[in-house]
Amino acid sequence: NNQASVATLDNDNDHSDDPADWIPIDAIPELFPGVPCVVSTSRHHMKQKGNRSPRPRYHVAFQIDTIQSPEEYTVFLTRVQALFPFFDGKALDAGRFFFGNPDTEVFSFPGHRTLTDFIEELEENRFVADTATRFDSIPEGSRNSTISHAAGKILKRWGDTTEAYERFMEVVAQCSPPLPEQEVNSTWKSAVRFFHEKVKRQPGYVPADEYNAPAASQWEQPIPFTQHALPPFPVDAFPPAVRDYVLAVAETTQTPVDMSATAALAVLALCQQGKFLNINLLAISISNARASAVYLSCMPLWNACPTFSPRTKY
Repeated sequence: NNQASVATLDNDNDHSDDPADWIPIDAIPELFPGVPCVVSTSRHHMKQKGNRSPRPRYHVAFQIDTIQSPEEYTVFLTRVQALFPFFDGKALDAGRFFFGNPDTEVFSFPGHRTLTDFIEELEENRFVADTATRFDSIPEGSRNSTISHAAGKILKRWGDTTEAYERFMEVVAQCSPPLPEQEVNSTWKSAVRFFHEKVKRQPGYVPADEYNAPAASQWEQPIPFTQHALPPFPVDAFPPAVRDYVLAVAETTQTPVDMSATAALAVLALCQQGKFLNINLLAISISNARASAVYLSCMPLWNACPTFSPRTKY
């Protein structure tokens, strides 16, 4: 099976000996926003390597759209490295071997889109920007191919919309000498036809309005409180007097012993603050669960504590 849905790249930060130019691990989610990835430190992370000083060295595994062949995989990694040249340009082939590291540190960064989508967006945005700014003009001999390529990229990114057509005309305006209006219209109509007949029908195609919409927050499925069987509260850990008091409050108020035990533990911690410990506890219950009765029943413990200053009693 030659398929791949994960792409791994290597960064030894050898592109510069100036620490200010190095790419730390925590910069990866900023450089690739919304792209899920896993970063693992390599064997020479923050160690001397040859004549290179210690610096961040790590591998990054990105989620990608499934790739069907080794050749396609190499081409894709080459596109990524062209946009982010700090990745090792000699580690782009599909058969690349990465040494394991028994002492590796692993960092996981969540996301909502693949590296494939992210790279295509960067390339499309850069293509339009470069075409409009890099060239004083698109010279004769390359005008038709340039605007045809631009039309395809723009339609895929913005769909068959007024905005897409305006972006296309910004590219056309760079042609020198200008192309005849008939050729421009023909190129645009041809690109639109191909977009509707081919591009939109491709498996996995995401409509432009959906693709360009702000990403919705991805929340993990909440874990129900009833999913795990919790151990009983170790009420026997209390001194006998407190233990008996807690059990009596639970029986009197007909509430779980956990509630009165937590309230008692909070009171005892408050009495001892400044001397031994200081903890914060919170008991959560549904409405009408007699929580107030439990708290009021535990108040006598405050007055029973000999170390509790009268000025701070309830």
